[in-house]
Amino acid sequence: MQRIKVLDRSIRISEIFKKLDKIPESFPFKVDEKRTDVYIAMSNNSYLVLGITAIEDDELLNQSKEELINSIHNVLEDNQGLIGVEDGFSKHGRHYSYSIVKTLLKDPQVMVYKLTMEIGKNNMYLKINGIFEERANIGLREGMLFKTLNMPLNWFKDPYDENYKRGVLMNMAEKEEYDSLFPDHPLSLLRVFIKEIIEFN
Repeated sequence: MQRIKVLDRSIRISEIFKKLDKIPESFPFKVDEKRTDVYIAMSNNSYLVLGITAIEDDELLNQSKEELINSIHNVLEDNQGLIGVEDGFSKHGRHYSYSIVKTLLKDPQVMVYKLTMEIGKNNMYLKINGIFEERANIGLREGMLFKTLNMPLNWFKDPYDENYKRGVLMNMAEKEEYDSLFPDHPLSLLRVFIKEIIEFN
């Protein structure tokens, strides 16, 4: 793990991430450049981008888990689906909340997993915007597990509301229990990143 600083706030992240000298024009988030540092990493199957921004208390979402789930459901596009929402406290007492939303891109057709996370305490918060994108073996995880699980009828299902049907719903292959079978998949790497943030901060 490496300890990084954004203005006067520090956080530990994996050493696979390297800091960019400046925010690229193609960066997919709207951020305050003076308060944001960007880190990237690549693996055989995934491309990872982090934007880490120093934020103040009045910029926090301040929503309960249920409120955040509902607000995300209300704004999801037809090519998006909710993967997970959690909140709690890290090993060292920092409050955190995060959401994972997937987006199916068309050209080229790849799945992108977006992390939005806030973590901190005592008006010393950081917001982490992350993109974890497939870059090789696209669809392998879903294809293999769909066959292995004998093509289940309930393959697509929102993780919190079985009556929610809009968009590209979470599928069974995206459950955390299968991450160990596909450790280089972007969703697996995203969940490892979250666990490390909670464990080491």
